[in-house]
Amino acid sequence: MRPPRWRRSSPAAAAAAAGAAAEPMTAAEAEQAAAAEGLTLVRSSRSSTGFEGVCAKSKGRGFNVARTLDGRTQYIGCTATAEEGALLYARELGTEASAAAAAAAAGAAAEPMTAAEAEQAA
Repeated sequence: MRPPRWRRSSPAAAAAAAGAAAEPMTAAEAEQAAAAEGLTLVRSSRSSTGFEGVCAKSKGRGFNVARTLDGRTQYIGCTATAEEGALLYARELGTEASAAAAAAAAGAAAEPMTAAEAEQAA
């Protein structure tokens, strides 16, 4: 018998739970792990953490990782560091999707404002 839907976890969440007891990853370790797995960490200029899908918990208690899929928020897990959360997010997306999301985020950040957008922002 399968567990109830709310009890099922993704492979990324299972990996996070397994690593929860270990020491938190540093930024360099997260980058190395992503490179070793062929993943790309998805950076975001809109997020206060600097990574897509990663947001800080209240009172400095770590970071929640989630993504929006078909208009619904899918909770992935929680981590001690933002970099670890970005790695978890990239693992959930997969190799090709994380690279595509990172490229889209980089393209959106590099696109300059039009004159109308600058006037509206001011």
